[in-house]
Amino acid sequence: MTATVLRLLDQLGVLKDLLPFSRPMSSMTVVDDNLKSFGVVDFAELKDRYKRITWGKRVLSSVTEEDRVTLHCSDKSSVSADLVIGADGAYSSIRQNMYKTMTKQGLKVSESDTAPLRFDQHCTVGTAEDLDPVLFPEIDDAFCQFRFLHSTKTPFTVWVAPLPGRRLSWGISGKLVNPETHLEETFKASDWEYEDAAKEMQKACEDLVCPYGGTMKDVFAKSRPETTSKIMLEEKWFNTWHVVDDVYHERTVLIGDACHKVVPFGGQGAVQAILDAVSLVNLLYEIPSTSAKDITKVFAAYYKERGTRSKAAVQFSEQLGTIVSGQGLKAGLIRKVWFNIPVWLLNVTVDSLNAVRPILMCIPPVIDGGKVKAVEQKPASRMRPDGPHYRKPVAV
Repeated sequence: MTATVLRLLDQLGVLKDLLPFSRPMSSMTVVDDNLKSFGVVDFAELKDRYKRITWGKRVLSSVTEEDRVTLHCSDKSSVSADLVIGADGAYSSIRQNMYKTMTKQGLKVSESDTAPLRFDQHCTVGTAEDLDPVLFPEIDDAFCQFRFLHSTKTPFTVWVAPLPGRRLSWGISGKLVNPETHLEETFKASDWEYEDAAKEMQKACEDLVCPYGGTMKDVFAKSRPETTSKIMLEEKWFNTWHVVDDVYHERTVLIGDACHKVVPFGGQGAVQAILDAVSLVNLLYEIPSTSAKDITKVFAAYYKERGTRSKAAVQFSEQLGTIVSGQGLKAGLIRKVWFNIPVWLLNVTVDSLNAVRPILMCIPPVIDGGKVKAVEQKPASRMRPDGPHYRKPVAV
């Protein structure tokens, strides 16, 4: 998680529950085979700068009526509500059904929105446990560094970061040779194929030195199969998050990976999904009615508030991915520039990314810590004693 959502997690009372499983990150380092550093980005100062569910359902179709929307599921059940929020990931069935509905209504869906997700990287991730502090001397440090290993011995990049409890999270990533030939359907492989591919990637990197001590073979030996998996690194920003039409009003909207899938570099996936949810909740908290017209206005305001920032996050993650895992001359030149950016310029860049740190307006606020304060939010009228629809907040 980044600083952007920590204040919100504190407001919800869950931050204290997450901290025991996490470790603050102090810097990011990229090294070569001999552990010679390409450069370091120091994040230590940033610590003070910012201070109901139903499982197992798959939606097959949706029908929008004047006063409600009804979802029809694969188990032949149906559920109706005032609106549907599609938070069902990169391969969102909610999004696919929304686009089908738009096409039937004669509304245009951009070609880029219906095109397959761009998949151009292999990636295997895992967690090593019960590590020996003699072999891994920094495993008990209070702060962790995200360290990336670029090797000339393999086409893959290795990245590692310590976790509490003498654990080490690790990842292996590498570009595809011909990414343009790999469509979504190509990668709907069986569990066995994914497991086999993960083992092959580990085998290719097991002789590499681990930036935290020992070799990667030592790390893999301490990683249980159930904590290791192969994932698809995809990225895409969708233009259409809800139906935009003056006549036809849809009651469906998208959030998170369903409308902007990002690669993991930069930690923006979960953060952007949380920010989407906060924006939508704050807007719905002020909605005057559940009419289709009012819901459409909320969706439009939500897209205006989150569209540009989420697109910037996708682009930032792509650029950071090139810096930390890119191979070749171009990636090397980009790294050289990045790791020589002056501290003041880095602060300006990071401050702009973290300036908007929203919290929920429907529950009591928390203190905004840090040297750089968040952009001020306008209090909800229902939370202001002088507001027309004031309601005394309920403690949670």
